[in-house]
Amino acid sequence: MDIVALPFVFEKLEIYQKSLDLVEGNGRFTVADRKNFLAISRGSSQECVPLATLGLRRSLITNAGHSQFQSEREVNGKILSGLTGALANRESGRGY
Repeated sequence: MDIVALPFVFEKLEIYQKSLDLVEGNGRFTVADRKNFLAISRGSSQECVPLATLGLRRSLITNAGHSQFQSEREVNGKILSGLTGALANRESGRGY
């Protein structure tokens, strides 16, 4: 009998593909490291907003590119919020 490797279906999900870097950083060793990583990630995401807006105003990126950036930033924000909430629940004993 041949064994066929089946691809993981979740690998095709957009949120999975966009969250890989965030998840890697969330694998830090201590809770303090994780909190720090999530705070820095959120700040970095927010720092990109005025740069993208400036790029749009100076015609360095298109309206479509700016909209795509905003959509992807929103997805990343939801991922960060979920990871932050899960960490808070874990610390308080309410989570896994």
